[in-house]
Amino acid sequence: MRKQELDTPALLVDIEKMERNIARMAALAEEAGIRLRPHVKAHKTVQISRRQIASGAVGVGVAKLGEAEVMAEGGIQDIMITTPLVGAPKLERLRRLTHQVHVSIVLDSLEVAQAVSRMAQREGLCLETLVEIDTGLNRCGLLPGKPTIDFVKQLVRLSNLRFGGFKTAELQVYFQDSQRHVAEVERAVSDALLQTVEALEKEGIDVPNVCVGCTASASVVAGMEVVTEIHPGSYVFHSLDGVATGAATIDDCAMTILATVISRPAPERAVIDTGFKTLSLVTTKGFPGYGYVKPYGESVVLERLYEEHGVLRLLGKPEQLRIGDLVEIIPCSCSAIPNLFDEMVVVRGNLVEETWPILARGKVQ
Repeated sequence: MRKQELDTPALLVDIEKMERNIARMAALAEEAGIRLRPHVKAHKTVQISRRQIASGAVGVGVAKLGEAEVMAEGGIQDIMITTPLVGAPKLERLRRLTHQVHVSIVLDSLEVAQAVSRMAQREGLCLETLVEIDTGLNRCGLLPGKPTIDFVKQLVRLSNLRFGGFKTAELQVYFQDSQRHVAEVERAVSDALLQTVEALEKEGIDVPNVCVGCTASASVVAGMEVVTEIHPGSYVFHSLDGVATGAATIDDCAMTILATVISRPAPERAVIDTGFKTLSLVTTKGFPGYGYVKPYGESVVLERLYEEHGVLRLLGKPEQLRIGDLVEIIPCSCSAIPNLFDEMVVVRGNLVEETWPILARGKVQ
């Protein structure tokens, strides 16, 4: 089947571009002498995780236990859960998971650490535990320096937990418009992390792992002295947010949404069968609208999204799109898209090669 014969909307993955992206990131980590642990939130698909590990990744990172359970069932043996786990139901699922695969967790409070410690004691486990540091995102995490140092001193006294190091999510780099500006942000992140590591080591506490980096900053942080592991996610596909920061080009973008023109109600307006239930309402600085419309580029703007409709504004030749024509949309951010589809269609050129189920879709717990 040719991709033009597919029903729409459809989530397409260009396998050749994706494999190049995977190989490029693996080579970056290997050359820097650091570990690569991709985050699965960008694809939620076992087949892709297997390819990443086959290319050199040490394991995967996940945001939710549901994603971890899917990856474990798919044979992934080393999983880091990057969101603090709170409540008895989640601790019970964590307990079961630790008997299947190697699990490490990330947290930032004594309350969560104590609950996990009690579970680990009951099970006779020694659970690797990383501390999240807030290096400017202002989400989860303790501030670098004294707040983190004081917390780690308490953490290492808890039974059945092994201090595994630090994790930070410096997603604020996506507000930057070049790799030079990304590097400026990351230098401040690196300095804060290094000072905290050195202060702990003076206290006699080893910091075995420092995990940083997203797709937009991976090439910058890979060479930083303090970094031991990077956690990019969206690099498998890339999207406009990565292009905007200089981390990728349009030609690197492996994910598109195939859509059909279903209405031409006005000369300068076309409507496609793809709305915010198959795209996200995220926009990207430097790009108008809600995605890049291939093959038309800047002459067609996806200016509005409704649940099932996308409205295109035609800036070039108004007659260039007819009812029944197909377009492909490169999303502003690829990470939300796999959660909206049951499957992704893998294409090589114009030919459909296979279909992969998105098994971690909807795993929000």
